[in-house]
Amino acid sequence: MSKYRSSGFFGALFLGAFTRLFLTTNQPLRQWLQNRLEISTPLTSWNRVLEGVYLKWSLNSSSYDGDLVHEIPMMINIYHYLIQLFTNRHIIYFFILIDCLNSILVYTISYKIIQFNCIMENFNKTNGKYARLFESKEKKYDFLITEKNFKPIFWSLFAMVCYLFNPLNLACCMSQTTVLIQHFVLLIWLNFLLNGKIFMSYIFLAIHANIAVYSLVLIVPSISFIRQKKIFKRKQIKSEFNLVGKHATAFVLLFACVFMFNLYLENFNTRFIDCTYLFILKVRDLVPNMGLFWYFLTEMFDHFITFFYLCVPIERLFVFNTTHTEAEERATS
Repeated sequence: MSKYRSSGFFGALFLGAFTRLFLTTNQPLRQWLQNRLEISTPLTSWNRVLEGVYLKWSLNSSSYDGDLVHEIPMMINIYHYLIQLFTNRHIIYFFILIDCLNSILVYTISYKIIQFNCIMENFNKTNGKYARLFESKEKKYDFLITEKNFKPIFWSLFAMVCYLFNPLNLACCMSQTTVLIQHFVLLIWLNFLLNGKIFMSYIFLAIHANIAVYSLVLIVPSISFIRQKKIFKRKQIKSEFNLVGKHATAFVLLFACVFMFNLYLENFNTRFIDCTYLFILKVRDLVPNMGLFWYFLTEMFDHFITFFYLCVPIERLFVFNTTHTEAEERATS
């Protein structure tokens, strides 16, 4: 806990929270931000969440009638209880709390990543990766990432300050977009993963993958990171296939459990599948996307639209995983 005893840490956290509380007094600004399509998208709009809650608990109908709501049933239920707890007028304080927790998680994760990079550099040095450089006439030791020349507390605090005072984060907080909740779930996944709590990290990744289906690809860096840690701790990996298969199977089962829980909350009505997972994949509402992406999915001939529906997910899946695999090979070679 010594990394949290910095006066800069508490000062930044207090100033970030105060800035958000001060901005809540400007009601016209908050209303303007909530109506900005660049911030409140169809997938993150708080007004759409309120619509879903109203449909389900006031009209006793499905939250997904009318194709306005694109949050999974589990999140709709959570938001309903939060509105009951805070009331819609004071729910902004919950978003401020989540945003501050996100900043703490950014600080913690940055600290752990720097430590991990230091371990990786020491591992590479021990295994002779930098032998040719050290054997040269001008020995360069400063290029190695160590806790002495790359202070974890300073750079973690820098990352935290960048998050707290990023104008886009402030706008998202004031507009009460659910992207803050999504970031919170994703940051918890990364925090558990870096701390070696694999099962807990997979639970939160499964939840986030149900919220935003493209998060499925994050299982690849998760397994890669677990493999790297085993290599750095000099633990023998008996079979790469067994390692990948075991972790991939565990994640798929957790994803299926979260999916079945959502199905149960909707009384096994499959309407929500089209409004959540397929809505993201089919890109039915392109707001606020512009440019080439917009052109591909609106201006092309109708008989090409299926091709682009397939190209967009495949590009995200394979380009991301290929880039990550190459980076991993360079890090461990």
